[in-house]
This record gives sequence, C-alpha cells and structure tokens, in this order.
Amino acid sequence: MALNERFDKFESGLETRISNKVAQILDKRINSVTDKMEKKLTMAVDNKVNAMKEEIKAEIIPEIEELKSFASSQSQRNNIALNICIRDLPENEGENTKSKVDKLIKDGLKIKNVTCLNAERKPNRSNSNKPGVVIATMRSQDDKKQVLTNKSDLKDNRQYEDVFIGHDQTAVERKINENFRIFRALKNNDIQIQSTRGVHNGSHPGKGGGNRGSRGDHRTGHGPSRDLGHDLGGASGWR
Repeated sequence: MALNERFDKFESGLETRISNKVAQILDKRINSVTDKMEKKLTMAVDNKVNAMKEEIKAEIIPEIEELKSFASSQSQRNNIALNICIRDLPENEGENTKSKVDKLIKDGLKIKNVTCLNAERKPNRSNSNKPGVVIATMRSQDDKKQVLTNKSDLKDNRQYEDVFIGHDQTAVERKINENFRIFRALKNNDIQIQSTRGVHNGSHPGKGGGNRGSRGDHRTGHGPSRDLGHDLGGASGWR
C-alpha cells in the first residue's frame, strides 16, 4: 500500500513538473513570438509614419518656400517704397551723388523745396561705358510722386534729356519685367543679334525710351538701334 501511494505521489508530481515545464516553454515561445510581432508591427508603423512624413514634407516644403519668397519680396518692397531709380545720370570721379540728384530735381524737374534723403551710385557691372544706376531715397511719398510726375520734363532739358527716372524695383520685379520686354520684343520681331548682343531693329526707332520720348539722341547716337541690354535694365546690374 505504501508503495502504491509513493508511486501515485511520484506520478502526480511528475505530471505537475511536466505541466509546469510545458507552461514555461509555451510562455517563452509566446513571449518570443509576441516580441517579434511587436517589433515587426513597430517597424511597419514607423515606416508608414516616415513615409507619411516625407509625403507631407514634399507637399508642404514648396509652399513654405513660396511663402518665404513672398515675405522676402514684400519686405524688400517695403524697404524700397521711397526709392527712385535714375539711369544715365552722368558720373564723375569723386562725385557727391546726393548733391547731383538734388540738382537734377531742382534744375531738371523744376521742383523746389524737394531733396532726396540719400543717394547711392551702383557700380556698372556690364561691359558698356554707361554710368552706373543711381538709387535715391526720397523723404516722403509726396516728394517721390512729384519727381515721377515731372520726369517727362527731362526730355526738354538738354542737360538731362538722356536721363531716365522710374520706380526702384525688387530683384524679382526686375526679372519679370526683363522677361516681359524680351518676349514683347521677340514677338514684334524687334530684335536682331549683333556681336552676341540683342539690339532693336532700325525699323522701330526710339522704342523703350522711358521719359525721353520717341526721338533719338543726335549727340550720342542713341537713336534707331539702341542696345537691348540698356532697355532691359541690365546695363548696371545693381543689387
């Protein structure tokens, strides 16, 4: 009887140990499989999230760059709101550019009690001998308006008849206007190539003369065939 009891206890204990061992093995297997599934799931989710991030970046970055460009353009536009651009104002070594602009306003435009706040001559970066562009800042919008309103009077002033006055422009605005003028000239068959430079054909004299009107300059030879680089504002290349 004692032997049977011992055998029963041994058998019962063996079953318990086997059950525990099987449970441990199953737990390890399940944990291993679960860990692998979690890692795969995490990796799949991460890959999906990263792919979505890249898609969002691809869509948003161009818009952000466009907004930055617009903001920069607006900032530059605000900074030059009182500026005027003066081309072909004779240049002298050691000149006082501000005094020269003030004299242009007084003697050329016949405007009294108006002077510029400051003026700067930009270096001429082209191969031409034309004077550098002058950028002058007026003291108020009213002063600037007077100058631009009277600029057409320069064509009747022998000293300043070749001088052109206009709004200062941002780099983007100058590029747009340059492309437009090239397109218009090409459309009108108004350009011919001479020594790798575009010039207006002789059949359209005096085009693009700004405040100078349609006549040519009998003293300097600026008449029927004018250098396209000057008309496009490229002769001075400021900023």
